[in-house]
Amino acid sequence: MNKKNLAVVMSAVTVIGSAAPVFAAAEDSFPNGNTTVSSSKYSDIERILKKYVADGVTGITVNFFDKKGNPKGVSISNLEESQISYVKDEIKDLKAGEYAKISVKITDGTAKKYDDTLLKELDSNAVVTKVGTATTVKIVDQDGNSIENDAKLKLQKYDVSATNYVDGATKDEVLAATKLAFKTSKFTEKTGNNATGTVAITATYADSVDGAIKLKYDTQAAVAPTLDTAVASLDGTKEIYDFSKPVITVNTTDGTSKLSFEKTGEKVGAVESNVTVIAASDETVTISGDAKEKAEALAKKYVFKDTELEAAYKTVTASDFEKTDNDYYEVVLYPTGKRLNTAS
Repeated sequence: MNKKNLAVVMSAVTVIGSAAPVFAAAEDSFPNGNTTVSSSKYSDIERILKKYVADGVTGITVNFFDKKGNPKGVSISNLEESQISYVKDEIKDLKAGEYAKISVKITDGTAKKYDDTLLKELDSNAVVTKVGTATTVKIVDQDGNSIENDAKLKLQKYDVSATNYVDGATKDEVLAATKLAFKTSKFTEKTGNNATGTVAITATYADSVDGAIKLKYDTQAAVAPTLDTAVASLDGTKEIYDFSKPVITVNTTDGTSKLSFEKTGEKVGAVESNVTVIAASDETVTISGDAKEKAEALAKKYVFKDTELEAAYKTVTASDFEKTDNDYYEVVLYPTGKRLNTAS
């Protein structure tokens, strides 16, 4: 059979379920990401869990829930070999509407860093535009603790009539001054043996004009923030910044302050599997272009979410959708219930 014929058959069925990833019997680990499987796979789940524990994987969590989503049974926060049999039996005995959740984290991964594609996106003063979308600015001390409510911190603004800085600036005024501080961001192609190009960012707070601000801590001199050198020059060694989330760090010892940004926290190389086991049995239906009645019979027997039709269709027609060993294209569908009236 071919994908196109199967897709036509599927699109002719008015109700269809979503395609979901499953793990094959030969695999000894769960897929990375979120997976939903039938409770009939309890033997495979047991085998994979035993392999994880034997390999020294720790922190495996297993939780069971009733049909209302309330916890039931024993909650396991660090699966041990002696508990695997219990998990298998509980999964095997799941009733309609009940489910189990298994989470396995192999590694948290490492912080994502800039590559040339991301750096080029910051060219042509793109950082200036991104900073312009900020809705607030955080003010913290050198240890990262918020000092926005610290009585020793004074936000000052320039008073044109008094030709001097005075207390009473608001965070919104500090944010506005921060946005205006950014002037340029320019990408330069890599040279020599450098892994990536660089982005140079310039930012300078206005001084002694309407809208200018300074920060004063305790008895230290009031000063305007300066752009953190780590932000001023970006390359492949730097973690990804969210330029819509500015952070001013005040050194409470000398009163100086640096302007930086929150990091996105994006990770690469993370391996985390979240498996939801539902109370269900497997029913394999072979559908081909000349056997449309099988698809129709499936639709008459079970109720599927209409909203997931598109996801299933896209899965079936995807260019990387591979055949099984039997030369068929396979999708896994999860109905929401069984029809009471199966008559056509």
